[in-house]
Amino acid sequence: MPVYITSNSLPVDMRGWKYEYGGVDNQGYAHKHIYPVEGNGRNDQIALGRITLHFDERTFNVPGH
Repeated sequence: MPVYITSNSLPVDMRGWKYEYGGVDNQGYAHKHIYPVEGNGRNDQIALGRITLHFDERTFNVPGH
């Protein structure tokens, strides 16, 4: 999911940041993930707060990608 982070309408340098999310998978098991913010997507510019967040297959309650 592409995101663009701003503060007071100005871009935010996200180098060194991490993102955290959690949920319940389709088997009912809770999970939590912590990933470093990486600017490795095609249109990513980590110093300008433009990144792509990646989620694994256990993120949502419906099986699959």
